[in-house]
Amino acid sequence: MSSAACRTADPGTNSGGCSAINAMIYNRGAPDDYDEWERLGNAGWSFANVKPYMDKAESFDHSPRSALTNKELADHGRKGPWQTGYSHLLDLSNTFLDACAARSSPRKNLTIATGQIVTKIIFDDATPEPRAVGIEMAASKLSPIQYVVKARREVILSAGALQSPQLLKLSGVGPAAELQSHGIPLIKEIAAVGTNLADHLCGIICFECTAPSLQYLVADQEDAPEALKQNDLASGASAPDLEILIGPLSYLDHGRNIAPTSKNYFSIGPILLRPESRGTITLASSSPFDAPVIHANYLASQHDRDMMTYGMRLSRKIAQSAPFSPIFTSWYFPSNKVAAMSDSELLDVVKNHSETIYHPMCTLKMGPKNDPAAVVDANLKVHGIKGLRVVDASVFPKPVACHPCAPTVMVAEKAADLIKSDYLL
Repeated sequence: MSSAACRTADPGTNSGGCSAINAMIYNRGAPDDYDEWERLGNAGWSFANVKPYMDKAESFDHSPRSALTNKELADHGRKGPWQTGYSHLLDLSNTFLDACAARSSPRKNLTIATGQIVTKIIFDDATPEPRAVGIEMAASKLSPIQYVVKARREVILSAGALQSPQLLKLSGVGPAAELQSHGIPLIKEIAAVGTNLADHLCGIICFECTAPSLQYLVADQEDAPEALKQNDLASGASAPDLEILIGPLSYLDHGRNIAPTSKNYFSIGPILLRPESRGTITLASSSPFDAPVIHANYLASQHDRDMMTYGMRLSRKIAQSAPFSPIFTSWYFPSNKVAAMSDSELLDVVKNHSETIYHPMCTLKMGPKNDPAAVVDANLKVHGIKGLRVVDASVFPKPVACHPCAPTVMVAEKAADLIKSDYLL
């Protein structure tokens, strides 16, 4: 590990859209992130093992704007379905409807049920190890019709880091006391279901300017506080634990706070990539139509508070640096006194105004059976249950220090091979 605890992330390349736009940012995370997964007892999940799945999914557009060397190009896939790159020269809007039509043609062994909510996983619990045998679904809470879909081999749960644990609990898999409190019959007690929630928290400050600027990449920071250097949560020497996110606009309160449109603004702020704090996903009721209770537990640890405070200071320092001076007009948010704010005042800004960037993960942690916090094994199978596999960001054993879309796609690609290896031998 380097002596500096704070490392900021590569801003990544722009993708042409993804499962949830992903802020138009494509990045894979540091190799150390995945090597850490394997060190935690998940064989086959090192970076050397998962990189081929990332390459398989990606088709990088090497336009003149990318300016990558041949060595750097080797880090990108060139033949996958997911188009990424730096180019803004292609106008795909005109072919959008044609592309949708092409993708909607029938696919072998796939039936899509639209307008349905999965209400629970169906288990055969006649044996000591219950087996998932299908799912139940309905169109709405008031729908008189419920459908059952049977699985010949296994059920694959891919509802995301928030709803995958919710659905497991609704189906009888989770902490016994919580399920009992909602009148849900226990199929298998796994206390860790819905625990270990990690998310990336983003702080923000904003200034008025005369022109937009560029993304800045900051390397290891020697001015990081000693407490952060001593408690370095990055997965390795090459992995970041802080990202500086920017936008050439006033982006406040998820865009609900509208600044005067007659002026120009620039927003900059830290993203906590390796939070120490962990939250939970619990049931609000026994109904699958009620959203789960999300307790993110942000800033619960001193490390996280220190890191976000430092990130705010670093963002302020970047905004006050020489390249910005020709365009910097005045501070706008949280007040015109940002330059004079103390650490405690900056932390108050984080506590009162920071936002999620919608990166929940780790709620069904992957790990060996002897890990009490683990829910699935290295083959993504739920411990103690047959015929049930989870494939989404909930299985991450530790939060990745990047926007997690590309890692989630990698998990899906690897899962496809794991499934085929079980049934095509």
